[in-house]
Amino acid sequence: MSERMSNVDGAWLRMEQPTNPMMITGFFTFASGVDEARVLDTLRSLVGDYERFRQRVVAPRRPFASPRWETVDNFDVAQHLDRDKLPAPGSDVELRAAVDQLISTPLDLARPPWQAHLLHGYRGGSVLVFRLHHCIADGIALLHVLMSLCETIEGKPLSLTAPTRPRGTGSALRRAVSAMTFVPRCVGSFAQLVFRTSDAQTAFRGPLSTRKRASWSAPLPLEDVKRVGRALDCTVNDVLMAAVGGALRDYLATRGTVPDRLDLTTTIPVNLRPMERAGKLGNRFGLVSPRIPVGESDPVERVKEMHRRVGALKKSTQAVATFAALTGLGSMAPTVQRAFIRLLSSKTTGVMTNVPGPRERLRFAGAEVDRIMFWVPASGTVGLGVSIFSYAGEVTIGVVTDAALVEDPDAVAAAVPRQLEVLLARVEGQRTSSGSDGDGRAIGDEVVAGVGKLAQS
Repeated sequence: MSERMSNVDGAWLRMEQPTNPMMITGFFTFASGVDEARVLDTLRSLVGDYERFRQRVVAPRRPFASPRWETVDNFDVAQHLDRDKLPAPGSDVELRAAVDQLISTPLDLARPPWQAHLLHGYRGGSVLVFRLHHCIADGIALLHVLMSLCETIEGKPLSLTAPTRPRGTGSALRRAVSAMTFVPRCVGSFAQLVFRTSDAQTAFRGPLSTRKRASWSAPLPLEDVKRVGRALDCTVNDVLMAAVGGALRDYLATRGTVPDRLDLTTTIPVNLRPMERAGKLGNRFGLVSPRIPVGESDPVERVKEMHRRVGALKKSTQAVATFAALTGLGSMAPTVQRAFIRLLSSKTTGVMTNVPGPRERLRFAGAEVDRIMFWVPASGTVGLGVSIFSYAGEVTIGVVTDAALVEDPDAVAAAVPRQLEVLLARVEGQRTSSGSDGDGRAIGDEVVAGVGKLAQS
């Protein structure tokens, strides 16, 4: 079986390069051991439900033609599960070293572009690491796929819903007029991205290597983040992004940089797929680029400023404009696409994504999942990625950096909980605002709602 790859998926495929493998990496940790046979059975159900996981990428034979997906004959899922044991004592140090190696190693595109790695001996339990190429699907779709393999502790299937999007309202004439004004706004948003000024040169920017470094924070109680959000009349997303900004500031300050009045641009994916297509593979998202006020020394003011900037993004059409651009790039020559990606990435310091995960504790292959974490890929010359993931009432921050820029991403990841502690201390005793209680939505959920409203009015 063979099928044409979509333009958008082809665009993400062509972003692959030695200095930035275009794959999403994540793990499940288990306090107890995991049965390998049950893991294999679970992966067999995955490839049984999704043909894509049995397909490899076939390069086009003609200029400007699209790559194709081709089903592999006699596919053996066992070839996509590696087994190994972490060196003693099997702590976070050994796990980080293993993740560093995996996140730096590109997938074999001669095979279906995904791989699972079962690592035994982690704190007396096991870790299952997933690596999936971005051309298979975006983060929202992959989350739904992987979560569909899990069940709740009570044994019930887990149901996830994608962020809802406003439905079209009003008369046909009003919708037509809205479309006429919406398209020029998208063009304007795209032009702003292309012609914006580049970020300042910091330790997070520079020539890249082929070695990546990954880290993750201690779990943060989601309720603590909500308390800060309620006190400051901001969302969970505002608080977490500002805390990451504070961590980046701390890192720069300890290395002699005085980041006063410094803004760092981040690229954030925004889900554009309807709720009923949340589990469909492929890439259906745009990009927005908020600037994080790293130069703001006051943590509370940093949260408030982040709230104002995200609020402005809700009225932006950046997400739709970049999705349209990626669709067009997928049909262009690879040299044109690479030049465009270099242009955009030269103006950006990092990639950041916030994914609200399941609220219930889960089982995978019969074993209880203790923690879930993932890392986003970067493209072009971007060397910093930050991932925010919530699971069962806790939030974990993942950081991936290029080793040529930042050898110790632990310093950034460890600073985020300290930032939250400072914010809690500052707001403690303040009267709780009656505003937003911070429901844990990601920035993409908030922005796409704003895009939908803008398209209607």
